[in-house]
Amino acid sequence: MKKIVFLFCAALVVFAPLAVRAASADSSAAMEAYKAILKNEMTFYSTNNNKNYKLNEFDYWNDTDTFPLEVYRFAVVDMDGDGTPEVVLELTTGFDGSYEVLHYDGGTVYGFNFPFRGMLDLSKDGMYLGSNGADDSCILKAGSIKNTYKEEVVARSGSGGYDALAKKVFGNPAVWHDYNDANIASVLK
Repeated sequence: MKKIVFLFCAALVVFAPLAVRAASADSSAAMEAYKAILKNEMTFYSTNNNKNYKLNEFDYWNDTDTFPLEVYRFAVVDMDGDGTPEVVLELTTGFDGSYEVLHYDGGTVYGFNFPFRGMLDLSKDGMYLGSNGADDSCILKAGSIKNTYKEEVVARSGSGGYDALAKKVFGNPAVWHDYNDANIASVLK
């Protein structure tokens, strides 16, 4: 029994650095892909439209019109806690805004669009406020991101822990960067 425990522990010691290197390699590859997307050199797969887009080709559709989206600013946050960050884009259509979460997985970047009020007040640890109006707000976190985005409700308006969690989200905001070449080069390393 002691030999098995020892061998098991030894295996963890040997393979743990490999896992760290793999996460680091994924993070580096993700940053390079995000940089290429923000510079319009590479496409991402929009899960909302089931189509590949360059960022400057990406449009917002409502019931009657199509509006070009403009990137206002971006943040780099590990939304799902897997060690590889996502890039969150704040977009504007001229009449309201939306957010696009870019997630790197196996060489592909997936985009998940959040409509106006779908993602507000993003924190450094990936929590955000979502709202359907004044009476229906909640604090959310990404449960998992692969080719689908699954949210977990952390707190809902009216629940006992909402105020304390809201202070954490609002008190620990993500760092937003203006969308320009200098920030793309310096932030996405």
